[in-house]
Amino acid sequence: MAIGADQAGVLRMILRQGLTISGIGVAIGLLLWLLASRPVMLIVQAHSFSWGLMLLVAAGLLGAAAVGAYIPARRNPERNSADL
Repeated sequence: MAIGADQAGVLRMILRQGLTISGIGVAIGLLLWLLASRPVMLIVQAHSFSWGLMLLVAAGLLGAAAVGAYIPARRNPERNSADL
C-alpha cells in the first residue's frame, strides 16, 4: 500500500485513473463514430441509426472498464509494498 494512504484512497485513485482513460477513449470513439456514420450509412444505403444503441454500447464499454479497473484496484491495497 502507498505510504500514508488508506485502502479506500488507493481504490479511489486507481478507479479514477482507469475510468478517466476509458472515458476519454469512449468520448473520442463517439466523436469518430459521429464523423464516420453518415458516409458509412450512404455506402450501405441505411436510412437511420439508433441513438439508444450507441449510448448502450458506450455505457457497456464504460462498465467493462470499471470492472477492469476495480478488480486489480481491489486486490492491490491488500498487498504490502515492502514485501514486493
